[in-house]
Amino acid sequence: MSGRDARANGDATSATLGATAPWYPKTVSGLSWTAMDGAFRVSRAGERRIHIMPHTGVLLLELSNGHHTVDEMIAILRAAFLLERDPDVEVRRFLDHAVHAGLVE
Repeated sequence: MSGRDARANGDATSATLGATAPWYPKTVSGLSWTAMDGAFRVSRAGERRIHIMPHTGVLLLELSNGHHTVDEMIAILRAAFLLERDPDVEVRRFLDHAVHAGLVE
C-alpha cells in the first residue's frame, strides 16, 4: 500500500519505525470555496481547475485542518447528520479523492 493509499485509509506510515499512526488530514494552502445552487465551487489559488462539491464535502474540507483524525471526522459527521451508522466508507472515499485531486495532504 502506498503512503497516499495508507493516508486515505486513515493511517500514515512512519518511515522510520514502520508503524502505523493516525492520519490528521489537512487541506492544502490556498483553497477557497464559493456557495452555488445547492453545492460549492472549490478552487485553489493559481490553478484553473474547479471542483464542485456538496455541503458534506466542504464540511470534510473544513474538518481537514490537521486537528482531527479520520475516525474523529467520521464520528463528527455521524453526529451532525444523525446517521444510523458511521459514514466510514464515504468519508474515506472522499478523502482519497481529495488527496488525488491535490486538495488534502
